[in-house]
Amino acid sequence: MGQSQAMSLAESLLAANAVVPPQGVNAQGQSQGFGWQVRSAPFAGLEASNPQAPKLHEIEATVRWSDGANERVFQLRSLRPERLNTPGEVIR
Repeated sequence: MGQSQAMSLAESLLAANAVVPPQGVNAQGQSQGFGWQVRSAPFAGLEASNPQAPKLHEIEATVRWSDGANERVFQLRSLRPERLNTPGEVIR
């Protein structure tokens, strides 16, 4: 196990969250010896200067694994647009 596998996992976690629901993302799990977490928070930036700008979330994927006696961590951060609700949709 190594950094290239952790990088690949983090990239796939971000790809699986191409858009973020209004309530954000907060998930964690295990995959092939790696522990992972994905979380997001609203990003305050463009909206203040342009009310027409889409709402964005900063999303972070964190992957942890053991390398002998050492714990390793790899993180990726990105901005993702907030998914628009469809009429009549129930948010959980």
